Amino acid sequence: MPVAFEQMQFGSLFGIIFFGALVAAVIPTLISGYEQIVCWLIELNIENRTKVTTLLGFVNWLGGLPAILSFSHWPNVYLFDFITIL
Repeated sequence: MPVAFEQMQFGSLFGIIFFGALVAAVIPTLISGYEQIVCWLIELNIENRTKVTTLLGFVNWLGGLPAILSFSHWPNVYLFDFITIL
């Protein structure tokens, strides 16, 4: 997609609008997905909503940390190298 926008007139502007709209569409989906997990954990009497939400955010941050570090500090680490496509 960035290559297609790069070749268009005012492609930078359309790229920003497109990817901004994409992010705006994903945020409510993420919130509703987390809400299901939070409600389930609260029904199991794990903890209150604030603690469960904080815990899920921390677990999500830990899960994303290797992906972020693979762009800078771990350039030779391939997280999904064990998956063979064909």
